[in-house]
Amino acid sequence: MRQQLTTALALVVVLACGGDRKASEQATPPDTQPPTVPGNLVATSASSSQINLSWTASTDNVAVTGYLLERCQGAGCTSFAQIATPIGTSYSDTGLLASTSYTYRVRATDATGNLSGYSAPASATTPAVTQPPTPPANLVSTAVSTSQINLTWTASTSSVGVTGYLVERCQGAGCTSFAQIATPMGNSYSDTGLLATTPYTYRVRATDAAGNLSGYSNNASDTTFTPSPSTPTLVQHTTSSSNEQNAPISNNNFTFTLPNKVLAGNCLVLGLSYAWSATRTVSVSDNNGNTWPPSPAVTTNNGATVISSIFVLPNANAGATTITVHFDALLTTFQYTVSEFNNIATVTPVNGSARQAAAVSANTISTGSFTPGNNDAGGNLIWAYFANDSTPFATVPTSYAAGGSFSLLDASIGTHSAQLPHGAEYFVQATAAAINPSMTLTGSFSGDTWNGVAVALKAATAGTAPAATGIRIISVVHETNQAPPTTWVAQFPSQGNLIVVRTNGDFNLTSITDSNNNTYVRSVTSPQIWHADNATTGINLKVTLHYSAVPGNRTMLLYDVTGAAASPEDGHLQNTDSTAPTTTNPYDLNDSPIIMPASANGLTIAGLSMGIGPVSGLVTGAPAGAIYDFVYYTNDGDGDRMDSGDGAAHYYNTSDVAAEHWNWHIPNAAGVSSASLFSGSAAHFKAAATSATFEAGSRPPSGR
Repeated sequence: MRQQLTTALALVVVLACGGDRKASEQATPPDTQPPTVPGNLVATSASSSQINLSWTASTDNVAVTGYLLERCQGAGCTSFAQIATPIGTSYSDTGLLASTSYTYRVRATDATGNLSGYSAPASATTPAVTQPPTPPANLVSTAVSTSQINLTWTASTSSVGVTGYLVERCQGAGCTSFAQIATPMGNSYSDTGLLATTPYTYRVRATDAAGNLSGYSNNASDTTFTPSPSTPTLVQHTTSSSNEQNAPISNNNFTFTLPNKVLAGNCLVLGLSYAWSATRTVSVSDNNGNTWPPSPAVTTNNGATVISSIFVLPNANAGATTITVHFDALLTTFQYTVSEFNNIATVTPVNGSARQAAAVSANTISTGSFTPGNNDAGGNLIWAYFANDSTPFATVPTSYAAGGSFSLLDASIGTHSAQLPHGAEYFVQATAAAINPSMTLTGSFSGDTWNGVAVALKAATAGTAPAATGIRIISVVHETNQAPPTTWVAQFPSQGNLIVVRTNGDFNLTSITDSNNNTYVRSVTSPQIWHADNATTGINLKVTLHYSAVPGNRTMLLYDVTGAAASPEDGHLQNTDSTAPTTTNPYDLNDSPIIMPASANGLTIAGLSMGIGPVSGLVTGAPAGAIYDFVYYTNDGDGDRMDSGDGAAHYYNTSDVAAEHWNWHIPNAAGVSSASLFSGSAAHFKAAATSATFEAGSRPPSGR
């Protein structure tokens, strides 16, 4: 009995002791004590891209497990973000910007996740990078065609990393006036769209992540190939804007004139885009006795919006040529692009074609691949034309880049989204081979459909080359926008030495700049005429109009002129006529303005801004042989979006300095009141010394 009692007592003692231990464990509180605040945080600049940090260690009743490091950028900044979780009491922050202030703070953490308070902040500023990249070395230029020179160089080095290169070019033997033309990332570049038989000199410098520029490379020069006697050569080019898609006014019989007299035996290539219809028919005629083909050489559409076509007229008659495009019915959307080439076969020149209406793919549009017929004796001219075929057009590219070795002819980036973006390019293919003409667009296109059409035209010794000397227009580009921005940009492929910009009634147009840093001077104010003398032009040139206030519906005409004097302007005049009749319809507005050129063998560019329009052309008393630059069509009105319903023209005064009376015809003056102001302006530009004008008469064929 005594033994049983002893055993029972022992068990009670054991149970009692166990119960006490469990109660003791449950009573232990969790660790809520944070570490102490890190002390003495110090930030020290180690380089233009690195700051070193150190601090005094925190302590904790259990254990400090690490630190949370935060940073903010800029003097006086307050927006901190965590950048690292170091274990120890130092850290090197790398990859920073040079000449920049950074502020840091740090706090500690322990094993249970308790956070200390923040340290006092510490700041440091990275120094400027004073060591620029090394200059690019061994620059080599190699001509590969009549229009392309390839460049290579040895890469630069930099302590903070080379970010790219700036390629500069000047044109002509012994030239010294360089202009930046490209910013490639790598150490090579292909310069395309150049003039044949022309020397070019290049230099390159590097830039780094801190914005430092290296010194220049060596200069490298080469001369583009001389075309063979049968190489097709661009003589002139012009392109229009369009009316708005689904505009309320329908139109027909679109009439427009090439900038220069067409030269005998040359080929006209006409690209057209127009509103789709399942029964649509189109015909082309002109005033110069030519018989245009009854149907296009190639055409395409998406079956709903826009048809795009190319007409080819070989062996054209010489003389000023006004083209009329007629449709089976009135329509809204219409756009034209036309080029003249010499050295194209005068009989059955079309040697293949391609067509495609397709969505933009990786920002590339194309005509589809085709293989031109064999013409290895002289090659084929490949002429490609593209137009947006979406509903609505919606997305206007911010730039176009010609594909492969093609040269850009035009690229519509200044148009409104309700109008028709378009572009054209050409390339002389020496040996027949598969080719897929394409363009790369900059912008976001979300599956927009574009029409692409192309023709191959057989090269042959034929036609007439333009004169090697004298002032003449190479290209005229029209850009109209119903609501342009205050910074309005146009892409203007060009190759002359004078750029003239004509705009309608823009008193709030304050300046014009371009991507080649040319200087633009304003001659007159309404319409405004600006010019860049001795200009550095280029296939990728962009021209920007700067407005002090948002402008209304505006048209800019961009003239690419060659053969001008280095300081070409020798006369300008502006006048305002506010005495328009209220009853006469139609109405001829005379002497708006009268200009007296200071020299013969020059070029006058004239314009008319109106309170109501449109102008259909020039009338008796205007300079004989003057060219009207705007389109006119059935139902053309003051709300015209192709040329704003105003007037523009030009004239080569080949042999005299007689007064030029600029007289305009307004076919629909109904509603004109004395409050409707008519303002005319003109500027005259002289040719380079010893030059005669292109229009002076017949000349033997010669290279450009």
